[in-house]
Amino acid sequence: MQVGWLLDGNLYEEYHDELVAAIRDCDHLSVSLNRPNAPYSWEDAGNSYRKSFPKGACVVTHADIDLALRVRKDARWQPGVFATLPNYFCSHYFAHLGRFLLNSDYAMLRFQPPPLQSG
Repeated sequence: MQVGWLLDGNLYEEYHDELVAAIRDCDHLSVSLNRPNAPYSWEDAGNSYRKSFPKGACVVTHADIDLALRVRKDARWQPGVFATLPNYFCSHYFAHLGRFLLNSDYAMLRFQPPPLQSG
């Protein structure tokens, strides 16, 4: 079975080329996307990442939390994302790493983002 890898090409630049080479050595496919530059987000880029692989394909995503959440919500591919995504939210790990944070006198406020648009 050929596995597709959806990669955030900007986020992991220090090992991106090595990862792509390893994927190809395994005779798998990779698609690298360039994350939109700040202040833009994946939402601004639309859903073009969906065109990377056909629906129902075996795809693994290696990307920032925003794209990983989108891929998981879309459920277009299997497995899509390997991650316990809530563990990546600062509301989870700040409590454990508080004394090591640059701003030790932070305040954590709840923010509910708008739902992702599917399409």
